[in-house]
Amino acid sequence: MAHIVFTLEDGTEIETELDSDVITIGRHSDSIVELPSASVSSHHATIKRRKDSFYVQDLGTTNGTKLNGVEVEEAKLEDGDQLCFGDIPAVVHLKAAAEKKEAVVAAAVKKETSAVEEHDTSKKSSTKNSTSKKIVAASGNRRPMPMKRGSIPQYKETVGCAGFVAFLSFIGLVFVIGLHLRHAAETGGFLTGDILKKMRDGVGEQGSAPDTDDKDSKPVKKKKNKEEDSKPPENADNASAPNAAPATEVK
Repeated sequence: MAHIVFTLEDGTEIETELDSDVITIGRHSDSIVELPSASVSSHHATIKRRKDSFYVQDLGTTNGTKLNGVEVEEAKLEDGDQLCFGDIPAVVHLKAAAEKKEAVVAAAVKKETSAVEEHDTSKKSSTKNSTSKKIVAASGNRRPMPMKRGSIPQYKETVGCAGFVAFLSFIGLVFVIGLHLRHAAETGGFLTGDILKKMRDGVGEQGSAPDTDDKDSKPVKKKKNKEEDSKPPENADNASAPNAAPATEVK
């Protein structure tokens, strides 16, 4: 439990537990803590408990109450604080009892935990030993199966061939895609469509060129020959004209 230790002028120590809501301190005999010193007032100070905290309050004394060397009227107390009532010093101990209780509880918990761990360890070891014995007994009755060595290389070769074919297919696909991308970047068209279009245009030109030349050339040639055959020669007309003139003069 929390307590406070006073040291009188002759070196005598007075230890008082803070087990009440209010602890009165003074020179008068009706105080809970009586300090026989001329520097201490009849009713000097009080220590009050509020929930889990303690507060010291001076009662308007002449010599005052100091906390860690500073004169105070009221202040909250912490573990290890140094108080001085007139010329009488005192030390506050708040955590000693709590720490002792926590240490006892922690020791008990640790002991119980270690006991549980030892029990679990022994149980696991016994289970493991029984399991290993069962495995050994079962393995003693098991026959080793012969391994078919011929099938393993064949599987590896098949996998290797399939991988090589897949690699070549991937390389070809990358090459074709590269050609299409380059053609699209240079011409803005689609490579396969442009190739098919050129092939159709070339086949159409080869099939239509001979028919057009034959149809156009042969009729023109025949018409020209007919016109030349039906046209009278100019030399024959010129030759018959001088002969006709003399015949008229004779008559």
